[in-house]
This record gives sequence, C-alpha cells and structure tokens, in this order.
Amino acid sequence: MCADGAADRLPPPAVEVPVGRVEDFPVGAVRLVLAAGRRLAVGNGEGRLFAVDDVCLHRGGSLAGGHLDGSVLACPMHWWRYDVRTGGRLGQPELRLHRYPVRVVDGELRVTVPPAPPVRSWREVLLAHAREGSR
Repeated sequence: MCADGAADRLPPPAVEVPVGRVEDFPVGAVRLVLAAGRRLAVGNGEGRLFAVDDVCLHRGGSLAGGHLDGSVLACPMHWWRYDVRTGGRLGQPELRLHRYPVRVVDGELRVTVPPAPPVRSWREVLLAHAREGSR
C-alpha cells in the first residue's frame, strides 16, 4: 500500500500504435506523430525506420521539424545532433533520446509506446508536495 492509502499501481502496459504507411516515410523523412498521448519524431534514416521522443534534450525543440541526414537528426533550434540508431547525442552519447520499438505489419508502420503519464494541475502538484512535507 502507498502512504496515501491507495494500492501500489503498476504502470500501464505499452501499446502498439499505427502511425502511418511505410510509404509515408521515405528515406530522409521525419514526421511528428502523436501516439498514446506522446509526441514522437518518426522517420526513415538510411532505410531504417525509427521513433524517438520529439523533444530535444537541450531546450525542448521539436525534433520532427529537424533535419535528418543519414542517421543523424539535428534539432532545428540549436543544432544538437542525435544518432537515431542509438538515440545518443553526437559528442555526448550518454545523453540519449528515448527510442521506441517500430515494426511494419502489412505495410503499416507501428510504434510501441507506454501511455504518457497523466497531466497534473499545479494544484495537484502543490497538494502532493504539501502532503509529502507533512510526514
């Protein structure tokens, strides 16, 4: 049991989401895809399909609006570059984008993602913080 009396909960299972036809992702293409409440940059780097979080680790730029050159995806805001095969930032591979499994089923591209965590209001965040502080 949790301290607030609610039963411990496991995170919801990942779901496989169709994101388009394979032909919608020609080599060099990157698109913004919304899947299970998450923003993903989905593309085709050198013939390899990939899906990563759409948010650059530097300042939160949309990677789907970036430039894909081979397997390197550059953020359009400040040109941070990532290897889409590993998710690692070039020059700092320990900084990684989250990558999601992709597969093709009958010409349809599918991405497996865990559902996004629920969005909490500032009121909920502050109340939770106050409860933690009162223990």
